[in-house]
Amino acid sequence: MCFSANASFTSAVILTGIGVACVKLTFSNKQIFLAVIPFGFALQQVLEGFVWLNFNNSSHAGWQPFLVSSFLIFSHIIWPIYIPFSIYFLEKNLKRKPALKILLALGLILSAYHIYSLLMFSVSASVNQHHIRYTIGHPDLLLIPGSIIYGVATIIPAFISTVPRMWWMGVFIFVSYLFTYLFYRSYSISVWCFVATAMCVIIYLILLRSRRLSILQN
Repeated sequence: MCFSANASFTSAVILTGIGVACVKLTFSNKQIFLAVIPFGFALQQVLEGFVWLNFNNSSHAGWQPFLVSSFLIFSHIIWPIYIPFSIYFLEKNLKRKPALKILLALGLILSAYHIYSLLMFSVSASVNQHHIRYTIGHPDLLLIPGSIIYGVATIIPAFISTVPRMWWMGVFIFVSYLFTYLFYRSYSISVWCFVATAMCVIIYLILLRSRRLSILQN
């Protein structure tokens, strides 16, 4: 995340509260995968909070590679799979599922490549102008194709889904992704993960809408 350790830890606390609220709204096991996303972002931001602290405390520098790699596991491996999976698992329209399955497969392929990259190339983090820049030593040639696939795998499923208001999440991810790419390109990994945490509020609204519709139908 960007800004500071305090911002990261504060955001983690808020996200944990949103996660609890989301879980309480669920009335189906299939909704759990979507409802627990805020907890994942909360843990990710705790990790980045400690990354910030280690920049200011050299005595704990030995933990930095672990913390940086753990943060990147969330951003590069977990989310490209988990976001399309949570939408696919929630979808009831059988005609939409094949398209969602293809997007999930794209996420799996991208995550597999990122696993390879984290194992084979060096990773690092540096601070500049109150932002953290994460660097993975994979070939720059694959950076743009990888970014496009990441966007497709995490954005398009929300527009295919028939779940009420799910498209809100797609719009928000797209806008936040575009915003960070245009204005914070060098720090896009950190800043996007920070901005995208607001997506958890949309997840709450999606689950709230589904619960209200369920009550009306019953």
